[in-house]
Amino acid sequence: MARIDTITVDGSPMRVLMGAPNVDAPCPSVILMCHIGELDNFTEDRIDLLAQAGYLAAAPDIFHYESWIEDSGQRRSSLYDQRIVNDIDATLEHLEPSHTKTLSFLNERFPHT
Repeated sequence: MARIDTITVDGSPMRVLMGAPNVDAPCPSVILMCHIGELDNFTEDRIDLLAQAGYLAAAPDIFHYESWIEDSGQRRSSLYDQRIVNDIDATLEHLEPSHTKTLSFLNERFPHT
């Protein structure tokens, strides 16, 4: 079952949806980039599926800098590359290094590594 952790990025609280397999050994890690709908049931379901498949999974809420913007176009335009990079970096730091073996990013717009 996914949990929500809160970390601070550039002075702003950011929720991170986390899921982990039931193992005590290092496992592959995945950062899942949330879609324009933010951290919702779909994202939580993906995190749970990744954890069940043996991954330490994290989805940062990249929309945390602004109050909720109803219009998806305006919400999308509130994103800035450097903020997203900072959010990913903070999420990486939040992952438990002793449980991380390899790392991948999942999003149709980001290359898989």
